[in-house]
Amino acid sequence: MNKLTPRRLGAALLLPITATGAVNTAQAQSTPPVEQIYVSGVRGDTSQRPVATTVTVIDREQIRLSGAQQVSTLLRTQAGVQLRDADGSGGRNVTVSMGGFGGNAANNTLVLVDGRKLNNPSLAGPALNDIPVSDIERIEIIQGSAGVLYGDQAVGGVINIVTRRPRGEHIEGYTEIRRGSHGQKGYGVRLAQGLDNGVHYRVSLHQREADHYRDNNEQEYRNIQARLGWDFAAGRIAYEYQRVDDELRLPGALSDEQLEEDRRQASTPDDFSNQDTRLSRISGEWYLSENWRLLSEYSTRETEAEGFIFSPFQQRTEVETLTPRLIGRFGAPGGTAVLTLGTDRQRAEYQRSSEFGTTQAEQDLKGNYGQLVYPLTAKLSGSAGLRRETVTDRDPLAEDETEREHQADVREWGLSYQFTPSWRLYGRSAEGFRFANVDEYTFTDEGVEFLDPQESRSTEVGLNWRGNKHDITTSVFRMRLHNEIAYDPSAGFGANVNLPDSEREGALVDVNYQFNERWSGQVNYTFTDATLAEGESAGMQVPFVARRLANATLSYEPMNILAFYVDAQYTGPRYRIDDNFNTQGELASTLVWNANMIWRDGDWELGIRVLNLTDEVVSDYQAWSSHSGNYEYPRPGRTFEGRLTYRFR
Repeated sequence: MNKLTPRRLGAALLLPITATGAVNTAQAQSTPPVEQIYVSGVRGDTSQRPVATTVTVIDREQIRLSGAQQVSTLLRTQAGVQLRDADGSGGRNVTVSMGGFGGNAANNTLVLVDGRKLNNPSLAGPALNDIPVSDIERIEIIQGSAGVLYGDQAVGGVINIVTRRPRGEHIEGYTEIRRGSHGQKGYGVRLAQGLDNGVHYRVSLHQREADHYRDNNEQEYRNIQARLGWDFAAGRIAYEYQRVDDELRLPGALSDEQLEEDRRQASTPDDFSNQDTRLSRISGEWYLSENWRLLSEYSTRETEAEGFIFSPFQQRTEVETLTPRLIGRFGAPGGTAVLTLGTDRQRAEYQRSSEFGTTQAEQDLKGNYGQLVYPLTAKLSGSAGLRRETVTDRDPLAEDETEREHQADVREWGLSYQFTPSWRLYGRSAEGFRFANVDEYTFTDEGVEFLDPQESRSTEVGLNWRGNKHDITTSVFRMRLHNEIAYDPSAGFGANVNLPDSEREGALVDVNYQFNERWSGQVNYTFTDATLAEGESAGMQVPFVARRLANATLSYEPMNILAFYVDAQYTGPRYRIDDNFNTQGELASTLVWNANMIWRDGDWELGIRVLNLTDEVVSDYQAWSSHSGNYEYPRPGRTFEGRLTYRFR
């Protein structure tokens, strides 16, 4: 077993040094640090030193060159990120995993849009692909636990998607047509404008249809968004509305025999799930004084679903959140300190009805937190924070309206040392937690009424080098997980349980480079050793966590009107979901290549993208059951996508 011995840890931290052999050392020492805006580090736009954790950013130029049509496609090339696709279409049922969570992924990585939580109080994953890629300014990815700032579910990492704000007083926008393999058709339009009185607006409509790779996997999707805002002398305020109508047929999982016979067939030809989601959000920022700002968001999200999975069902989820916080900046010996004080409130109601019965649940979350980033000297800064959060779960259908309250107290601290203008060393210790969601605590083993909160403690040490054209980060990490909440197929007929302790440790290397004005790219590598530390399966690998992940991208712009982009995604061997005793053998590694070409002529842009260039046989969801054996949801082979866009401004 490849544990992180001191020798391995030292080697991992030295990787950036050996990787920069082609970079002139004198230039590296003299390169001035580049100022950045770190939104995710303090939950607000604050220009400051980097916080003591690994934060990577997918910027707008990377998004453009990739040609990606969905957020999940963008995330596939990032260090420490694995994705799971529970129907193979690449749409609604894609969930992201960070920090070594395999089959138990949906509720252990927190996904935000402009600070608004996308995660659900149920087993349904965040709706990653409800955010149009063309509306995204950048994506910030925090590696590791972030329980102090973000609370429940920020265990393996945090992904914050920052959307574009209208700029200038002229109307700008685009119209777009998409076509692709397996009956893909898509249309999009966006209008945005900022007026001289501070008022701005944005309206967008996106629609797509597809038959997809497999039988009984047709989809009709419509997404309408509108934003109206006002920037004034003392701050800004905005109202947003979104409605998503997603009709999706579900092809079901295939056994080994069915895969060999026909990978495109459906095992559930009658299954489908139609969802209608409505979101409203009010956000604001007020400058209370020269040093203090108040930021707040209030949002409501309502999702109604109906369909057929084994039998007809109806489902309704309502989530209401309020997240005010104060951010203060004040002088310190080494520069400017940043203090964040906030409270989070979330109320959720869930109901599902089918011939198997009716499930109804209510959940209230209340959290208070504080974080201080303090420059001790001109080069050394420290950070510390704490949070207390409580959850109250109620089962209205129980005879005594059963109610249970849990509490979580988490802390974090870190140090960041900028020992040259280009080199930075950082480390932190952070705690995280997750409360059982309504799907989990209503389906437990006999005699278990509620599940205990999941707790984590992680440590991270990293080294970062930043130059004008290169950015290299390497880090090592370790996490101890207590009372992990997961599905256990061996518990009776299967139930949600608190698992024995497990450990995750590993290393990450991420290199971004620009050779010259024409050539640029990225290479990253992640090693994760995730093992069960206690119980009957102690020493076994956590299922569906690849020990090795590697990604590479390369872009070439031979002229201003033409660009080429290629990426490669390697996923190492791993065990099937629910194979807790590692008895079924490791799955084969996969290597998937994708390519994109962009041609511009004035305001017109043509994009042609090829996914899975080599027609690799691959699945993002492969599981095992003692009752039904091996099964999986295959992804498509080679797929073509075309896009024609007209931009106006």
